[in-house]
Amino acid sequence: MNRNFPSLGMTLSTLGLVSVFLATNAIGTSNDTAPSTSAYISVYSTDLGSGLGSLLIQAEQPADIMLVNDPAVAGRRAIRVQVHKSDDFSKVANGSPRSEFTLPRDFHMAPGEEYLIRWRTYLPRDFAFDRQQMEIITQIHQSGSRGSPPFMLTLLGMDYTLSVRGGGNTEHGSGVRLCYARDDLDRWVNWTLQYTPDASGREAVTRLWKDGKLVFNGNGLANAYPGDQFAYLKFGVYKPGWLRQPSDVNAVELYFGDLSVFAKTVRR
Repeated sequence: MNRNFPSLGMTLSTLGLVSVFLATNAIGTSNDTAPSTSAYISVYSTDLGSGLGSLLIQAEQPADIMLVNDPAVAGRRAIRVQVHKSDDFSKVANGSPRSEFTLPRDFHMAPGEEYLIRWRTYLPRDFAFDRQQMEIITQIHQSGSRGSPPFMLTLLGMDYTLSVRGGGNTEHGSGVRLCYARDDLDRWVNWTLQYTPDASGREAVTRLWKDGKLVFNGNGLANAYPGDQFAYLKFGVYKPGWLRQPSDVNAVELYFGDLSVFAKTVRR
């Protein structure tokens, strides 16, 4: 089921503010459970057993994003995402190394709405961790083409890291460490993001759960670009500095499972 929502805008005030906020308010400081979907309406969901549906693909070649057999669960399907440093990315957005898929563009994220986003990731047993630069694996992207995404879930070294940005500060910076990713090889991880975009931060909600445990609470941090009504979700692999900076890896491969988005109006 699809429903149109206006868009959002996002960024952080300063990396210093975020670091202080996280030290006192985020990782491992709450046993809150993720909200029930009963208070929301379903606005988008995939059914990978029936195919990729209307997902939009950004990749150097079709084989980089494919529907395949689930690597861990017999009889289930998953999306395999791969990217190789040697590929020609000249025809991909910004000419940067990426293999990504987005929800249909008639789905937008906007101020005044609260979203509950659920998705799954799988790192193969032989996944190659890059200690020298990150890869973005999930993001909420602003509708404009310039600037860093308001929300990014990334891998850096053997850690999951996360960045939130909004309001007047959209400069790129290092992510905040969430938890160790090395333990997740060869198994599915379930993510839940509760997200209410607000460029001022006053009504902003950004809470992330990993396998039912709250790993980030960024409530009160600006998490949207001002006036943005058409932000959207992206999944896959994006390594913006791969062709210019040192790296430990020449290829990245991971998997995504079915994803779903729920929403409710919190402000008119």
